[in-house]
Amino acid sequence: MLLDLGDDVFFRGIREYYESYKSSVASTEDLRAALEKASGKDLRAFFARWVYDSGHPQYELKWYWLGKKELRVVLTQTQPGNAFVDPVQITISTAKGKRDVVLKPAGKLFIERIPLREQPVKIDVDPRNTLLDESTVKAG
Repeated sequence: MLLDLGDDVFFRGIREYYESYKSSVASTEDLRAALEKASGKDLRAFFARWVYDSGHPQYELKWYWLGKKELRVVLTQTQPGNAFVDPVQITISTAKGKRDVVLKPAGKLFIERIPLREQPVKIDVDPRNTLLDESTVKAG
């Protein structure tokens, strides 16, 4: 679950949090409550995952050109705790252009075969930086 509140709601929650606790001690739960109040959303699952459990996703992507117009990608999550099952965009670059693909991991190990006309020269994980992740990419 990604936290997608939008800038206005997020900063309204941060201002509320700051104003409420600027002269005292606050907790992470106080921040969660301020963001919930501003957004009208229950953020317990988000905080449980991103703050108290797994933290942020750490991806290792290995790719293999199978030579039969097929690419195999192996996405491994190396962070402690549970897997993130949010969609992960990758961009596959070839000599003739780029292609975006969305991977939908169901666990810490995800393997997918992707039809592709020519061998990749580069693959980027989360090219638009929307996941707050760490990632490495290796050709196999």
